Amino acid sequence: MSLQNLQPVDIIIIGAGPVGLALLIELGHRQISCLVVERNERVGYASRAKTTNARTREHFRRWGIAHELRKASPLGMNYPSNVIFCTRLSGFELMRFENAFYCAPGRNPLYSEHSQWVPQYTVEEVMRKHAQSLPHVQIVFNTELLSTSQEEHSVVVTVKSLQNNEVHQVKAKYLIGSDGSRSKVREEIGAKMEGLHDLSKNYNIVFRAPGLDQAHQLGLAIMYWQVNPDAPGLIGPMDKDKWFFMPTGVPKDAKFDINASTELIKKSTGIDLTYEVLSSDEWIASRLIATKYQDRRIF
Repeated sequence: MSLQNLQPVDIIIIGAGPVGLALLIELGHRQISCLVVERNERVGYASRAKTTNARTREHFRRWGIAHELRKASPLGMNYPSNVIFCTRLSGFELMRFENAFYCAPGRNPLYSEHSQWVPQYTVEEVMRKHAQSLPHVQIVFNTELLSTSQEEHSVVVTVKSLQNNEVHQVKAKYLIGSDGSRSKVREEIGAKMEGLHDLSKNYNIVFRAPGLDQAHQLGLAIMYWQVNPDAPGLIGPMDKDKWFFMPTGVPKDAKFDINASTELIKKSTGIDLTYEVLSSDEWIASRLIATKYQDRRIF
């Protein structure tokens, strides 16, 4: 959608991740006009979240798309959500937890839905498709927020297309930021993040490895925590041939070499296969809370 075609709306939401899309769907079901502005394309293999919990699935049920998320599950709904601790994929089992997060299909008297092991990019795809089917809803990608200004009864938002540098202003009654840890909206209202920084350094690697699910004797699981002295790490499937890997206990001053990641996966698992890296990202764990969450018409 061209920025020139944008219409005035009641609510502008910055960020089209699960939070922004959930808010868009909730408001769209109430026939409240919304615009979502997303800086990225929101496509790719980045692992991010992988468990959609029972409470979230109950929201999907209210929106009428719980069945769509079930159908979209890359591993199928009957894949066991076991968590296994082992020395390596090729090594010995230390402990297992069956049906972790209550992902198994079937009724539980406490919940109307079960949890679901499904990659975040699949969850976003299901949510995005449903959101775009609703009236009064607009979504633009590859567009960044430049600035905001507030009037007595409105917010004026200036955005720029990252494809052609086109700049446009849109007016709304309210602006809501769901744009992550580096939130531009948070910056606009002068909020700060306070708490404990740099608790740990982490790396997510998503790779393709056909046959890895059959190359060990531990059985099916969603997570394998590999406990060993030289290359510990968490590994698990995202679909039949696509896996994620997170080395654990990484020193904060460590320099990660993506070119050496396939050898690290081999060392951690003890399984010599062809590993094709699809994506990787570094992130720092912190425990932070914002100093404020609202400035007049901006949340």
